[in-house]
Amino acid sequence: MKHAAVIALLLLGITGVLSAQPVASAPKLTVKLGALSLADPVLPSFNLAGEFQISGPWYGQMEAGLILNLKDQVNGLTTNDKSGFRLRPAVRFYYQEQRNRYFLEFLLVYRQVSMDIDGEFFITPPNELSYNRLVNYAVDSRKLSAFLNVGLFDYSFNERLLVELGMGLGLFGQDNSFSNIPDYGSLRRTSIFSGAYDPDYAINAADIRVTGMLYLNIGYVLF
Repeated sequence: MKHAAVIALLLLGITGVLSAQPVASAPKLTVKLGALSLADPVLPSFNLAGEFQISGPWYGQMEAGLILNLKDQVNGLTTNDKSGFRLRPAVRFYYQEQRNRYFLEFLLVYRQVSMDIDGEFFITPPNELSYNRLVNYAVDSRKLSAFLNVGLFDYSFNERLLVELGMGLGLFGQDNSFSNIPDYGSLRRTSIFSGAYDPDYAINAADIRVTGMLYLNIGYVLF
């Protein structure tokens, strides 16, 4: 009984000390790296972001990045000579002022890219035999998306380093223009990733579609 009483007093003392500690002040300004943007299967980009406090639990964030000019193989398509960028402005509301901070976010994403693609086309000229041909064609693509996300901003393991994870659903519209497409040709695409760059794929700015988002950022709390 004496040991139990001593242990209980120790636990109460520890609890009192912990409860008396001040809650960590909310970060005012952070810088981040978009980790999953580097792993995009079609258009990887190097994204940097800055998040700043607007007022109380309201925060703003601006993220921007250049599309990396990498030659990629995407299930039958070879992409190269890429140039473009991503912009991702956001507004957040944090509803827990702790080191594990949960947030609700409205996020816009604008992506613009130009690139060359090598793809196999099935050519069906009238009154002639059909055949396959490897074609180098070009695409200019503009895409605008809007998302409602929930996420976790975690810097509990370090006073400065942070990891955040966000996910949600949204809508997007996309407008593609193509050049050097062969007459009577259809792209022999074999992947969901190649669909957005198929001249026969009916998608443009007037087509609004549902999409999902998942992102992972690592960063540093400046103050």
